[in-house]
Amino acid sequence: MCPYEYETYKNTKTWNEEFNKCEKDINNININNNNYYIQENAVFVLDNRAVQGNSHFNFSAMGGIKEIGDFCFKNYSSASLKELVLPCGLTKLGFGAFENATTLTAVHLNKSITKLPYKCFAGDINLKEIISPFATIEVEDGALCMCERLVSHPKFMYAKYVAYEDNCTSKFCKIQNVTIPTSVNKIKNRCFKQLTSLECVKVMNATCFIGKLCFVGCSNIKSICLDKSVVFDKHLVFANLSSLTAIALPTTLTKVRNFMFKNCVKLEDVTMQDQIVKIGDSAFQNCKCLKTANIPHNVIKIGYSCFKGCSSLKEIYCTSSLHFPVSSLYGVDAIIKIN
Repeated sequence: MCPYEYETYKNTKTWNEEFNKCEKDINNININNNNYYIQENAVFVLDNRAVQGNSHFNFSAMGGIKEIGDFCFKNYSSASLKELVLPCGLTKLGFGAFENATTLTAVHLNKSITKLPYKCFAGDINLKEIISPFATIEVEDGALCMCERLVSHPKFMYAKYVAYEDNCTSKFCKIQNVTIPTSVNKIKNRCFKQLTSLECVKVMNATCFIGKLCFVGCSNIKSICLDKSVVFDKHLVFANLSSLTAIALPTTLTKVRNFMFKNCVKLEDVTMQDQIVKIGDSAFQNCKCLKTANIPHNVIKIGYSCFKGCSSLKEIYCTSSLHFPVSSLYGVDAIIKIN
């Protein structure tokens, strides 16, 4: 089978997966001892996975390429691929086109590429520079996943309807306000970890699952708005979110976990649902701006050091049978009022 097996339109040929059997570069192909030559006036489309893992592609001969398919150069690793200059005629860059191209250090985009598709450069661990004729480029989920060394690039902004799957790409976009759409049913572990630009998160899907360590290190987040039916990972806490001011816990939560809001020094308002039966150790320790605590009727246990250091706490509403350990109110001058 010839590696360009069918024409898409006049003078345009598509390279398919048979390219993986090639022994020479794109100008002179040898398959089963038969030579095939590129026509100089032809425009080429690289089909999905056409060159995946192949180490013989001549990147200096990219001038006639119009489209690069999904995962076309995935796992491509060669000394010849360090600085990638996309040809002027290129109009499409597919999903994961250069995923895990670990030798790639620089990319020059053309005027037709205004968006980095899903996983386009994911896993390109040595990528340091992306050059574009535009000041701002849209990115889809995972487009820059694991590109930790990328230091020079245009301004990135998320495309519409992303699922925020990748922490690294989110950091590059420097997102401030995030609304998780109803189409997203899971927020992955560490999704927003150390995302210091983040200020507000809204989760719209009632059945959304929020993974562990999702907000750890988000020092500037002020508001987390959750649907009442979202589900937390059993290890999810909001400790040390020093800018968080308010949160309403979902009805699916039955325990305010140990250390859940410890050191949330600006937290003023926490809404706990009636499904809560226990408040854990140090759950609200050092929440210095918390003035009132409304403890649900079904709570039967308050943990050690629960409200320790809550210096602004003045009123606690609870049932008459609820017992507070001495350490739970250390440094607190609050009046306990019976509901």
